[in-house]
Amino acid sequence: MSYTKVIESIPNWRSLSLAEILSKAKESSQDFISNEWYSLLGVAGAIGHENVKPLLEFLASIGYAWIEIQAGGKGLPLGDANFNAVLRAIPHPHCRLLAETGRRKVSLCEIYAVAQDDAKLESAWRSCRLRADRADLLREGSLVWNAFSDAVGEWDGDPATKPRIQ
Repeated sequence: MSYTKVIESIPNWRSLSLAEILSKAKESSQDFISNEWYSLLGVAGAIGHENVKPLLEFLASIGYAWIEIQAGGKGLPLGDANFNAVLRAIPHPHCRLLAETGRRKVSLCEIYAVAQDDAKLESAWRSCRLRADRADLLREGSLVWNAFSDAVGEWDGDPATKPRIQ
């Protein structure tokens, strides 16, 4: 995506220092909620192929064999709040890993799929500021020009009252 989008998504970014921008762009403060359904292949991708069978055996041993059935069918809704809470309540590290795959805090850089690169963030911040400052100047200039245009339109031709841009 774009570093510019990261900068512009930070509230009041124009009033923040570079250090504040870098901090806000990289801190894990945004909710990520997956809307994907994870098949057994997706589960294997999240926890490792070698860990799937032991996890499924563990789940069956505690009465959660239905999770394997669901994963083999439509898939697991890892981002669903209720299902995610079930995963988090199961005392197994791979259940926690699956839960984190579905719901977690992420940074703005992660949301916009860019690396947490300070130099690129700074460059984008400077570019955004320049673009915003230019827009402000054009807005200010348009007010002056509009006032001048109005004065020209009302001018009666008297050289002593000839409008001037100020």
